[in-house]
Amino acid sequence: MDENKTNLSDIISCLLSDILKNWFLILCVAISAGLWMTIASSYIRKPTYTSQATCVVFNQSNTEGAYGNAKSVKDNLKSFQSVLDSTVFKKRMAEQMNVDSFQGTIDSSVLPDTNLITISVTSTNPVTSFRELQYVLKNYDQVLDKVTGSMVIDILEQPEIPSKPNNQYSFRHLFVLGSAGGAFGMVLLTVANSMARKGIRSREDVNNKLGMELLGTIHHERKYASLNAWIHRNPTKMLMTEPTVSFDFVENIRKMHTKLLYDNEKVPNQVMMITSTAPKEGKTIMAANLAFSFAQRGAKVLLIEANCRQKELADLFDLDPEKGWEYDEEIQNYTKQIQRVSQTSLFVLANAKAQDKKITQVFGVPAFHSFIQQAREKMDFIFVDAPSIANRSDLIDLANLVDGSIFVIRQNDQNIDNINEAIDTLSYYGNGILGVILNDKAHRNAVVGASGYGYGYGYGYGYGRYGGYGRYGRYGRYGTGRYGRKSTTEGGRPA
Repeated sequence: MDENKTNLSDIISCLLSDILKNWFLILCVAISAGLWMTIASSYIRKPTYTSQATCVVFNQSNTEGAYGNAKSVKDNLKSFQSVLDSTVFKKRMAEQMNVDSFQGTIDSSVLPDTNLITISVTSTNPVTSFRELQYVLKNYDQVLDKVTGSMVIDILEQPEIPSKPNNQYSFRHLFVLGSAGGAFGMVLLTVANSMARKGIRSREDVNNKLGMELLGTIHHERKYASLNAWIHRNPTKMLMTEPTVSFDFVENIRKMHTKLLYDNEKVPNQVMMITSTAPKEGKTIMAANLAFSFAQRGAKVLLIEANCRQKELADLFDLDPEKGWEYDEEIQNYTKQIQRVSQTSLFVLANAKAQDKKITQVFGVPAFHSFIQQAREKMDFIFVDAPSIANRSDLIDLANLVDGSIFVIRQNDQNIDNINEAIDTLSYYGNGILGVILNDKAHRNAVVGASGYGYGYGYGYGYGRYGGYGRYGRYGRYGTGRYGRKSTTEGGRPA
């Protein structure tokens, strides 16, 4: 695989993905720009109106017929126009009209190869244009006297009040033009923001920029299965047993399950925590599906919803919404709050309601520590759906209770510096990172037409392309322990 081509295709797919994610904002900006364009044009562009009359000009001293008259008129037109434009003539017109000044612009032109001329007055008011032109026609003889006394003008077509402006424009055209400009500008801003974010865009970035082992990749799934579902805001349940999820989604969950089992044979990890840098990166969906995949293979699994601020697992697994955690100050009987998912060996300790509680108030108490020890004896695996690390320093207490953490990264969502800081926190204070899941990755094939990736995308069943242990070995970039980072202290935590 050409790595440069891969990086370019991932960058393009991220840019297109960000544009699609922001389609509604782009649409709103486009409509606003179109409306502002039409409003601004109505104030900036002042309409002008032209009233004109057609006249025939004769030179009484000419003996060459119509052709001679046409030639004579053309020769004298410049002088005729200069007198019409003169300040003296316009001042005289203003005095006759009893106004302060002559507002219009006088113009005259000769029809080709004829002795016909058009005299027009243009101003910002149709009545003004008509009225001023009438006064010009009443006093044209004074102009002729200054040019040549032998020319006579007869009016063939009387002037009329103009019914529409000369610079009439289409509001629809202006709206479309403004909307296109607004949409283009918003797309450029979205692209610039996406490029400046410096997020994780590809599987190679996980190894090269984070120095972490890639556990698996989950590609983008449609949030709504149909237009009707979108209208009624009925999102797809992102559970591997649902018929609406893709085969690719199910297969990649199974690959991660197989890899975790493979690694678990070398270093047992019974209690695993799933977390992320920030909210909305998909950690709950990953925790639920990984736990379900283990239960599908016959393991007895407990899934704990450890994020006090959300209530999602009960809806995801169709559990009793009234039963579960409520985080009161009294010591709870955790076992009675556990619910079993129908026809499976998956047990869920879900939230009964969302609350704003500190993790130390819930998971730092001896009763919960005792519950985890009892669960270790009864369950094969325990998955903890933890809060994101952002602004939750108390997550460290929960990280110490688990054997290892699985870190979820949404493609091109968070800055690399923030991701590195979150990983370092888990690596230093927790019990190590088992792997990274790259979530919501755009389908490369759909963007650049690449081929040959299939569902394995060159990674087999998630064991990596370097002998089954990730790019730098199972123990991270520096090979100094299962914590995925170089540590100068014993066990990855302060000695």
